[in-house]
This record gives sequence, C-alpha cells and structure tokens, in this order.
Amino acid sequence: AEVSHEAGAVSSPVAERVMQSNPILEAFGNARTLRNDNSSRFGKFIEIQFDARSRMSGAQVHTYLLEKTRVVSQALGERNYHAFYQLLAGANEAQRVTWSLKEVHAYAYVNHSGCLTISGVDDGADFARTCHAMEVVGLSPAEVDGVYALLSAVLALSNIVFEADESSNDDAAKVSPEAAEWLPPAPGPGGGPRPWASGR
Repeated sequence: AEVSHEAGAVSSPVAERVMQSNPILEAFGNARTLRNDNSSRFGKFIEIQFDARSRMSGAQVHTYLLEKTRVVSQALGERNYHAFYQLLAGANEAQRVTWSLKEVHAYAYVNHSGCLTISGVDDGADFARTCHAMEVVGLSPAEVDGVYALLSAVLALSNIVFEADESSNDDAAKVSPEAAEWLPPAPGPGGGPRPWASGR
C-alpha cells in the first residue's frame, strides 16, 4: 500500500493515513493465539518518505509471509483473523442482508476452535474503526463493500460440504443438501443452485 500527497499540501493528512493503515493491517493480519490476543501473523516493513524540508511526504507498507492457513484452520482456543469477527459483530442490518450474514457461531471457519470472542475486545466497535480507517487511507465505499462482500463469501464457503454423487458413474461430487443453503441463487427467473453446485 502507498500513500502520498501532492506538492504544497500539508503533511498531517499523510501522517494520518499512515497511522490509519495500522487498524487495517491488524484487522486483516492479526489474530488471537494461545500466547497473544493480538498476534501479528505476517511480516511488515514500512518505508517513510520525506521531502526536502524533512516533512513526511508519503509512505509504503510492504507485507509478506501472511499465515494463510489460519483462514481455514485454527488451534483450539485461537481465532481466525480479527476482520471476520469484526464483520459479524459490527455489520448493520442492511449490510447483513446485503452480504447474507448470519451469527458468528454459524460459520465453520470461525467457530470450530471454540473461541469466538476476546475478553475486553469489542469486535463491533473495531469494525467501525476499521471501516473508518479504510475511508481515511483512500478506499471508496464501493471498494470497502467489495472487501467485506469477499469476506462474507469466504465465510459462506466454510460451510460448503461435498458428497459423492450416487447418480453418476464417475467420480463426480455434489454439494450436500445440508450445505445447499449457503449457495447463492442462480441469476435469472426461478433462481435455484448455480451450475457449479455439482460436478467433478
């Protein structure tokens, strides 16, 4: 990620954008572990740029080595990345309808470790702070919506279970009836499961 300002602009907005990148990085890169309630699961290098008058003129944040496996599996007592819990706790009613959100305990990627909350942490309030931070660093409302629509899709995918398709003579599989509710309806009249609900 990169932030900068045009020549002649004051440096304080740049500093604010750099500072507000931290809640975003924590939401999407930090998680509760058995040793730390806010453990960073990635590497981060921040490059601060200054102009000829030694004023901050921009910054670049480089991230690497994100623990991707945490998205699908966590040890007992640990949590997935904070962003998932923030979304489920902080989304308003309209957002919950738009993103088809259910309660936190309904999703396999966040409920199987037995740890849904952190003592002293308000995930709903942190969701509001993360949304504000994304606005400050320059993300448009449409881009923020896209981020959380993607998180919602990942949560729904955690409940998709496949089973053998007994009606087929090959190794085809299909989504189990219990998991079908997590599939979005097909576009057009009648709806129904999408074509990829079953296949090889």
